[in-house]
Amino acid sequence: MSCLAGTEHLRIVEQIIHSRDSSVAHTVVYDVFAGIGPFAVPISRRLRDSGRVLANDLNPEAYKWLCINADLDRGKRHAQNLACYCVDGRAFIRDAV
Repeated sequence: MSCLAGTEHLRIVEQIIHSRDSSVAHTVVYDVFAGIGPFAVPISRRLRDSGRVLANDLNPEAYKWLCINADLDRGKRHAQNLACYCVDGRAFIRDAV
């Protein structure tokens, strides 16, 4: 991942966080094709107790690194609002939503 992609990821994370409906007490973000978590992990960090992130990737290697990244982030910030899945995107949407 390039540093340019990293700044683009941060810009999109900020856009998602700031576009939340303030009248909704709890936000849920579904990342169907999460990869290793470049969006899911920082979004869960920013939401903290006011939301939950469900992140999915069908690729077992990407899922493994998504879980590792989530665990590393939990260790630093004690975030417990990120759940990781390794299923087909259609099944994820059908079952998670």
